[in-house]
Amino acid sequence: MNWRLSMRLPGDGMPTEGGHPQGGDAGRGVRPVRFPGHGLPEATVWNRYALAPGTELAGPAIFEERESSCSFGPDCRIRVTDDLTLVAELDR
Repeated sequence: MNWRLSMRLPGDGMPTEGGHPQGGDAGRGVRPVRFPGHGLPEATVWNRYALAPGTELAGPAIFEERESSCSFGPDCRIRVTDDLTLVAELDR
């Protein structure tokens, strides 16, 4: 399942500082995850709220949040943007 929320507000933009607590240890360990064509590799589990803008990670990775989680396969590189969006690129 995928979901994305977009909104528009009057003014210069919406601050993101208060939306996600940052800091602390982002790593939560590893666990096996099945990815088609890759078997059952161990994926690093990350606390989504502890990731800082500019963070770059390699898959396989799982990002946990209070409301949901998402995973990226072994052929992905993931970057956290200034507005805390996760951007994934395939290594192909």
